[in-house]
Amino acid sequence: MTRYEFVVYTWLTRSQINFDFQSTDEGGRMEWGGMDVPFILPDEGIAIRIEPDSAIDRSVIENSGYRVVDVEGIDLEIDLDTVMKKAVAGNEMSPIDSDLYKDIFFASKGFYSHAPSASSNIPPSISTPVVTTGTASNNVINGTLTCDGGQYCKVRFRWGTTTYTDSLLSLIFPWKFYSLINVFSPNISLSFSLATSAFESLTAWQENKITGSTFSQSLATTPSQVYAYKAEAENKDYSVFGNIRTFVGV
Repeated sequence: MTRYEFVVYTWLTRSQINFDFQSTDEGGRMEWGGMDVPFILPDEGIAIRIEPDSAIDRSVIENSGYRVVDVEGIDLEIDLDTVMKKAVAGNEMSPIDSDLYKDIFFASKGFYSHAPSASSNIPPSISTPVVTTGTASNNVINGTLTCDGGQYCKVRFRWGTTTYTDSLLSLIFPWKFYSLINVFSPNISLSFSLATSAFESLTAWQENKITGSTFSQSLATTPSQVYAYKAEAENKDYSVFGNIRTFVGV
């Protein structure tokens, strides 16, 4: 498997946005089945830069502030032999960091059949597994970044003591149901618990998390005290919270 860097190049601004992905080579054809494309492809075209045998200079990608998000239903195929033309010295599309790559190719928009569009950033999502009991006066809370939303995220926990107010409430709904032989109005009862928490404490941010990253935090707790917590994830445009979890300090 060869690693490629997916580069968006615009003729007017002569700027690049870098994305890292992998693809397989089959003869003269590179194929991306359901390729990850996080933006509207420009009319000017795209460039594919092929990495040498040595490790890629990841700072170019990581410092761009972007990551790839999935866009379903895309099958982008580019034939290197007939579709792409090689960028040469003196071409307007002079490559950046060309010493890092074996070859650089360019394909205009007219040569590929799909011009997918999607937001470059969507809200992240997180889950909060059940708390792990640690040593005396210590508990470990956990979180998983289930989706980074297309960019690197930072994560943390909000936590604090909590109190419960339990109540049972019966509600009579004035709905009537009709049949051929009867009219009846059922009584519907609902029961629920209310929980409030100040979440007065915040853990430090943990940076550069991506989809699938797990994170945890050890908390100093008071035995028999009830605590509540929720995980928080934030990328460039969005901030979200996971489900509220509770545990009893040990």
